Amino acid sequence: MRMILGLVGLMLVSACQVDQSALTKEELSSPQVIAALPAGVPTDIVFKSEDGCYAYAIEETDPLVGYPLRDRNGNPVCPN
Repeated sequence: MRMILGLVGLMLVSACQVDQSALTKEELSSPQVIAALPAGVPTDIVFKSEDGCYAYAIEETDPLVGYPLRDRNGNPVCPN
């Protein structure tokens, strides 16, 4: 339970503004994107953040705000 609460807190603190540009099907189906998404989160809400790495948005806001995708080691997931 503590781990889940910690992850939720980390996600709230690490929210970032994201670029609203659409990703290609190849980017959305990238194994690293799929592996980094939390369980049950669809790939169609993934965007590129201002730093060029991937993020996902759970709400439509203006400006769009999302959460960076991170791998198991906590590193941002970025295109190769």
